[in-house]
Amino acid sequence: MKIEVGCLQLWKIVSMLFLLTTLFQGLTFFNALTLIMLLCCKKLTLPEIVARRDQAVMLLRSAIDIEQAGQLDEALKMNRQALAIFQDLFGENDETAANVYQQIGQILSAKGLYEESLVEHRKALKNYRLIYGENHRCTASSYECFGYVLYDQGRHDD
Repeated sequence: MKIEVGCLQLWKIVSMLFLLTTLFQGLTFFNALTLIMLLCCKKLTLPEIVARRDQAVMLLRSAIDIEQAGQLDEALKMNRQALAIFQDLFGENDETAANVYQQIGQILSAKGLYEESLVEHRKALKNYRLIYGENHRCTASSYECFGYVLYDQGRHDD
């Protein structure tokens, strides 16, 4: 399929990419393109996208406090709610989704649900490898978390 884009349309896309990456600190180029698609295809306005993202961020911040208070089930629930919002906004292969997968994996591990924890850590690792490749601190951190879960299971040779 061939898509024709005129110079003015291309300039609008580039301008919007610049605006979005400036507005959202740490936003990747890919996520900026995803946001443009949201604005165009899902008919969400930028304030709606920002409000949903802020809702997910607040859920994650609250989940950290609740987890530290020992309420792991509630923290897990809040992380999964935030993950659903981020996936809806930015898709499955997003850095934020990877961060939340890793957090969910850590909570599951703390609950002694090691196999479920490994599933979440695999998802995080897959995203980090896809986004950053093998030689990045996030990928290394993900391998480390994966290793801790295996160690906690007594799988020292793995």
